[in-house]
Amino acid sequence: MQDPARATVDMMRTNRYDEASGTLVYTPEQISAFREIVTHYADYFGTPTTRYGLLPSMITDPQQIHDLTAFFSWTAWAASTDRPNQDYSYTNNWPAEPRVDNKPTADILVWSAMSLIALLAGLGALFAVYGRWSRKIGWKSSEVPSLSFKQPGEVGITKAQKATAWFFFVVSVLFLGQTLLGAAVEHYRAELSSFFGLDLAQVLPYNLARTWHLQLSLLWTAASFLAAAIFLAPIISGREPKRQHWLTYGLLGALAIVVLGTVVGTAVSIFGPPGHRVRSSSPSSGSTSTCRASGRSCW
Repeated sequence: MQDPARATVDMMRTNRYDEASGTLVYTPEQISAFREIVTHYADYFGTPTTRYGLLPSMITDPQQIHDLTAFFSWTAWAASTDRPNQDYSYTNNWPAEPRVDNKPTADILVWSAMSLIALLAGLGALFAVYGRWSRKIGWKSSEVPSLSFKQPGEVGITKAQKATAWFFFVVSVLFLGQTLLGAAVEHYRAELSSFFGLDLAQVLPYNLARTWHLQLSLLWTAASFLAAAIFLAPIISGREPKRQHWLTYGLLGALAIVVLGTVVGTAVSIFGPPGHRVRSSSPSSGSTSTCRASGRSCW
């Protein structure tokens, strides 16, 4: 009798995809597992309550549940099955999974190390060139300028620098929002169906809180870099272009549009437009390809 662990590895890593017909053949074990997972996701996304931290009856269309499961199944297959005539998967054995004997390939290790070496060598070369030929910060002691410090009140602030105060205010608001959303996400990990007695998923489902948390982290980071660049540029260059503060306010408006568009658009994608609740109870109009081999259905 074959070792069960070895049998699982052979089943998952054997490539049964027919490129000519576009057919992916599943084993009887995989077919049984696929059907069980379809049932699982039908309950998970179709439950009429918020016990999973999602909106009630998020996806109820059987065809959409089937297609979603097929997508998950396909990605798992691509990450574990060997490429034709190769001993690694379509994703170069990423992510590593011992249960299917997925280990990092030699190419992954070599090129990861090479990229790190190239990064460090490039930084070293940049600093070496700057230190050798820079007249302000050179290696020769005679070129080292004397430092002087001014009191805050003695430093002139340009109009564009003053405008960055609004950027830092927006950054603070976004950071606070991300922090509160992170707390909500962590509470979901401890208790999905209740937030100190409140049904939080009705107004802030887990998928929306998680998405906003990630988006805000990117937005406030980008906004802070913009503000810092605008504020430091006149100090470094010693001058500021005329009417740059108007461009700064224009950039602030663009930032507001991006933030509001991202936050509102994400919410609408989950809740639907005002007055319309997203539901998927009607049959899907899309078609799904069927895998067949030896007279049996793969799915």
